Order: sequence, then structure tokens, then C-alpha cells
Amino acid sequence: MDRLPIKTATTVSATVEFPGDRLNAFNAMIEEFKAGDTRWDAAAADAQRARASKQEQGVASLKRLFDFAEKNRTGSSRVIAAFLASIYNGGRFRMDLTELRLLGGQFHQDALNVLAMDHAPELEIHHYFEGGGDRLERMFKSYELLDLMNASAALSQIEGYDDEQLRAALKAHPRAAERLRRTLAASG
Repeated sequence: MDRLPIKTATTVSATVEFPGDRLNAFNAMIEEFKAGDTRWDAAAADAQRARASKQEQGVASLKRLFDFAEKNRTGSSRVIAAFLASIYNGGRFRMDLTELRLLGGQFHQDALNVLAMDHAPELEIHHYFEGGGDRLERMFKSYELLDLMNASAALSQIEGYDDEQLRAALKAHPRAAERLRRTLAASG
């Protein structure tokens, strides 16, 4: 079936073919449509209410998480900071999602609400707070979260590995190993 072109006219005339035994159903649909209270209108309104509710819950949850991580220093607040960092800039900050298991009931639900809101974000998360970008960056620094754009931070993370683990990692990642070899030879 071809779609009708979108027109700006106040009325549109259309010819539709359908089986004759569906005439009563078609007429009922047309009357429902003219009245302006169709199931499609109701479904669209329900979807809009659900989006608004998801947004409202997500913002409240984001503020609760941000406030807790900014003011506390616990295992949960570190997980929350890592979660917020990953939402803020996933290219720079990565999080092992199994860490979300460490969060208690409300904070776990808050993280899920923020994820649901961020599925179709109205704003990036730092825009929900006065000075949000700077405050988040300070928080991430205070938790010493690994910033993948900072090679020094990445290198400091390998200090805890023994030589055998490092050799295995270099073998598993030959391109990174070759880059390290070239860099070391050039700095040499």
C-alpha cells in the first residue's frame, strides 16, 4: 500500500480499496479517526508519558548518584564514579559492568534509570549540574580512574603485573607491543 504524501492542506481526500465485508469496520475506524481520539493517539500519548517519566526518573537518579559519589569515599561511591565516567565519555573511561553488582538496591536502580534515560538523552550528563564538566573531571581525578587518553595513567596500571603476565599481554596484543617497541627504540 502506498503512503499518502504529507500535505499542509486542512483537508485531504483519499480513495481506499478494501474487502466489502470490512465496510462496517472501516466506517467505525473513520469515525474514530474524525473524533480525534484513536487508539493510535492514545498510544502516542502513552509513549510520550513514558519518555517523560523515564527522563524524570533518570535525572533524579543521576543527581542522587552524582551527589553520593562527589561527597563520599566508599566502594560504592567509586563504582558510581566509574559508572558516571563511562556514561560521560566511554572512549576515555571504561567500566567493568559486573561492578554494578556491588551497588545496593537504590543505587543499582539509579544506575539502571540513568542508562534508560541516556538511551535517548536530552542532554549530556554534565549539563544537568552547575559546572558539571569540571566537577565530573575533578571527581574522576580524585578517584584516580584510568583515563584511556592518558598514556601515563595507563602505564602506571601495569606496575602491579609480573613479567610473565606482561609477556602474555604483549603476545595477545601484537600491534600494541610493536608500538611500544618502536616508541622505546625511538626514545632510546
